[in-house]
Amino acid sequence: MFQNLEHYCRAMLSSFTPDLLTTFVYIFHFLVFSTLFASIHNVLELPPGPWGLPFLGSLPWMGRGAPHSWLLQQAASYGDLTSVQLGSNLMVCIGSSRILRDLFNRPDSISRPHTP
Repeated sequence: MFQNLEHYCRAMLSSFTPDLLTTFVYIFHFLVFSTLFASIHNVLELPPGPWGLPFLGSLPWMGRGAPHSWLLQQAASYGDLTSVQLGSNLMVCIGSSRILRDLFNRPDSISRPHTP
């Protein structure tokens, strides 16, 4: 019985080509990094925003048009504060002048001294 199992295992391992093993390694790493990215994104307690692909973020959904029009659409969908991942850059977009004014009037929120 164990001889058959050994023969079966050897046959399975011999059928794996280096290209196939490399593909499995890449898929494994992709899954690990995408899981880590998702867990880091959830820990930061960011404002809501569109979901993005690992390493690309929301860049594929921006299209070729003007980026500001796409960001305005996201602000209409997710609210005045929207987090957007563009490639490796995480952006928090502010879609309201009231929020921006409040943010700049609080020195502790932007890490700079008060300027009259």
